[in-house]
Amino acid sequence: MTRGLFTALERHHDLVLGVDAGGRLVHAGPDRPAAGFFLDPPSVGVRLLDVLRVDLRGAIAEGLETARRTGVASVRCRLEGPPREFTLEVSDAGDGLLLLLGRAVGVADPLRGSSSADPKDVLHDVLSRLTQGVVIQGPGAEVLMANPAALELLGLSEAQLLGANSHDPAWRAFHADGRDFPSSDHPVPRAIADRRPVRDVVMGIDRPGELPRIWLSVDAVPVLDTGGEVSHVICSFDDVTQEREARAALEREHALLSEVMNTSVAGIVVLEPSGQIVFANRAAEGILGLEVSSIVGRAYNDPHWRSTDVDGGSIADERLPFAIVMATRRPVVDVRHGIEWADGSRRILSINGAPVINSEGQVERLVFGVLDVTEQVRQVREQVEVQRELESIARLESLSVLAGGVAHDFNNILVGVLTTADLLRAELPSDHPSIGLVEMIEHGGQRAAELTRQLLAFSGRGRFDLESIDLSECIGETSQLLAALVSKDVRIEFDLAPDLPAIAADPTQIRQIAMNVVLNAAQAIGDRAGTVRLRTRFVPDYDAGLTLEGLVEGDPAPPYVALVVDDDGPGIEPAVLQRIFEPFFTTKDRGHGLGLAAVRGAVRSFGGFLHVGNRAGQGAVFSFGFPPAGEALERARAVEPAGIPNLSGTVLVIDDEQVVRRVVSAILRDFGCDVVTAIDGVHGLETFEREAARITAAVVDVNMPRMNGDEVIRKLRDRAPQLPILLMSGRLDRDFEPIDALQEFVAKPFRRADLAQALGRLVRRVPN
Repeated sequence: MTRGLFTALERHHDLVLGVDAGGRLVHAGPDRPAAGFFLDPPSVGVRLLDVLRVDLRGAIAEGLETARRTGVASVRCRLEGPPREFTLEVSDAGDGLLLLLGRAVGVADPLRGSSSADPKDVLHDVLSRLTQGVVIQGPGAEVLMANPAALELLGLSEAQLLGANSHDPAWRAFHADGRDFPSSDHPVPRAIADRRPVRDVVMGIDRPGELPRIWLSVDAVPVLDTGGEVSHVICSFDDVTQEREARAALEREHALLSEVMNTSVAGIVVLEPSGQIVFANRAAEGILGLEVSSIVGRAYNDPHWRSTDVDGGSIADERLPFAIVMATRRPVVDVRHGIEWADGSRRILSINGAPVINSEGQVERLVFGVLDVTEQVRQVREQVEVQRELESIARLESLSVLAGGVAHDFNNILVGVLTTADLLRAELPSDHPSIGLVEMIEHGGQRAAELTRQLLAFSGRGRFDLESIDLSECIGETSQLLAALVSKDVRIEFDLAPDLPAIAADPTQIRQIAMNVVLNAAQAIGDRAGTVRLRTRFVPDYDAGLTLEGLVEGDPAPPYVALVVDDDGPGIEPAVLQRIFEPFFTTKDRGHGLGLAAVRGAVRSFGGFLHVGNRAGQGAVFSFGFPPAGEALERARAVEPAGIPNLSGTVLVIDDEQVVRRVVSAILRDFGCDVVTAIDGVHGLETFEREAARITAAVVDVNMPRMNGDEVIRKLRDRAPQLPILLMSGRLDRDFEPIDALQEFVAKPFRRADLAQALGRLVRRVPN
């Protein structure tokens, strides 16, 4: 019942009370009730019987009970002071509400008129003042009375409405979805049939003429007579058209917003300040791993999606976007962290979020947009890795060019040193006092030649003398040297498998690999006691393969012969691990950063792979795999005799270094040949044109100004297809493949014996 109806009833009654099903007052008025009726002033929420005079409680309690049972009751009360008598009309207003209307007997009120006023007039006056539509209908649902508000809302005249019933064709009633209301579903017929109030029925009404459709919220309350039958029904209704249209517009906007959100590729999540999720769009399902219905109601830090940092590590709650926005009351942009689903799957998220602040300055909601950037992060990391690798390759390439140039110049010098020493040794008797000086020259030259090979090794483009070797034997031979390299507190242990398949490698480089890695391990252990272990084994297939977690370069496909070096030091930091083989990268104060770069280069040259990682618990592990040499290895060929080759005629020597021309000429003359020389390729071709009739062979350097050796050889071959040609070079960063059987190669720096062997192989292939 509305407040307006209570106010209207107070105009015609001395006391108006509303009592709920629990006997508590929901209304008490007017402000000056009859004197002597209550012990204490009545107020909403108190029990009626508790504030009544004790001698009145029994009669009024009985009246309340009768009204609840039959619908109506009348109680006559006798008071001590004026007015002497007071009547209460009690009626059931529905939904457990009892209406008590009191009037003093025999007392006139100038504001209300005579107490003997006709009740019908009073009721008509009350109803005419209401803005709520009220229709009184009989037991057959016929309209007995309607107030002006009802006529206006329905768009009918009193003559049109009186006598009509709920299913009259003068108005069409329908549900919200457009279905007609069957007559049995109308609120009044239902209230008559059930003898109970019917509340809050929303009906659409098509009014006559040009009047627009109207939506009403209808209540129908039956009034029962003393026999329990329906005497009439009070039907009241309010215009809810604007409210309904506003709600419909809001629902359309909500549906549109939901559709927009659901078409977004970003997950959109709305949270309460408590952290509870109240909305999630469809994209959030794929990010959080649950259906929307299961997401809503969970907390932002629900254990179904454990929050981590981008690398999978733990993350403090205050670093999560929700906590940041709540603490700062400011938006966050591209905050990245990971989540781990219950099944162990991991995602990396990019989160934008902002608070929704209400008019009181409080955070009312928090809205977050969430993108799954797992794939983008992976691609970026791959790009960074590729870029790092390209930069490493570029540095290696630049260093290789430098190393090749240095090796070329040094090797040209060393040709003069070593071959001159050979010539001196050949001239001097074995007991000559200067033989010792010659040996010193040879030793120094050989050490210098080894340094140039080491300079090329780290670039992976060096040229090595490969042999068929037993890896265990080669490593075992370094035991004393390795022990001498490290402090006495570091123990070196060997576990070398016997009878390994042979590998094709340069034994000097294998020993250099072992020394570099062992020395790094010992330096990582530091001043404390520790152990470095070297193990070899054969890996025939994947089942017997090594555990390779960390950085792997090359193809670790079996079969391979493995060398594993591990230690009990502190291990390798991830950032260091990614750069450990870069030239010039070092973590040591006095390091040059070339040792492990040379190791990588040598392993590449032998066709192997390498791995660096950390053992479970502690310590670093280096693993190297080398393919077995197989039976077809040609590198372990028998050493050819180094005697004087059977040469005759004139040999053309083309080299831009004077010292090389002089020593090669001296050796060739010692072999019994005549020699003509040229200072570069162009000069060499000119010399050949003049002396072609007597030139029987040519010795050509590869790297020369104006015209390189490759082009010289092609032009010589065009002029003399049967001319034997010996190619020589101090650059070891490329392979030199003969273009035919009448071509041979010798690497600088060479000795007299090396030149003799190369010339001997060449002469034996010349047709008779």
